[in-house]
Amino acid sequence: MTRGGSMGILGGTFDPVHLGHLRAAEEAAEALGLDEVAFVPARKPPHKPGEPTASPEDRLEMARLAVVGRPGFFASDMELFREGPSYSLDTLRVLGKERPGTDLYFLLGTDAFVEIHTWHRWEELFSHAHFVVLTRPPRAAEDVAPYVEQTLAGLFSAEGGEWRHKASGNRLIPLSVTALDISATAIRGLLARGKSIRWLVPEPVRDYIILRKLYTDAP
Repeated sequence: MTRGGSMGILGGTFDPVHLGHLRAAEEAAEALGLDEVAFVPARKPPHKPGEPTASPEDRLEMARLAVVGRPGFFASDMELFREGPSYSLDTLRVLGKERPGTDLYFLLGTDAFVEIHTWHRWEELFSHAHFVVLTRPPRAAEDVAPYVEQTLAGLFSAEGGEWRHKASGNRLIPLSVTALDISATAIRGLLARGKSIRWLVPEPVRDYIILRKLYTDAP
């Protein structure tokens, strides 16, 4: 990895990674001029009950396969082999130390963002990266504004269609991306029923799932 520039961080279970993840990352990278986007599979997501269905190794390999051929996109194992829950604060701190001078952009969906006040040491998160809230068009700021104004009012000041973190100056950016109605849960369900998942995941990921016989008994 190079130093400097700008990097998006897209975390998630990626169980499995699918085209919705990839398209959102592509549009964010294009809109924000990101040099890189790191796909960071979580070992143990704090807000999801139970363990991921696929192993950490399988989820990492699927993420790697998904981004092959897309310059600047890469899969990171930084959360998979860290003990305990996969806290985003720990990830951002590590990246800040490893990548001095790099502008970090933390990418997350609206559903996750409006629960951020339940995250581990959540008020510290905004000091370590810009936050990009991926919303469904045609709405962007309208989907985010009520939560910011009611729950995060003491942390941010409004500037046009986005906000600035008062302590660090980091941006909070609502960004509309193409709404692809694809979920990992639905994909696992199709596989459990012996149905096709073609065009829902990249072909190399689909081939890997079939080869490894993943999710065949998943709910």
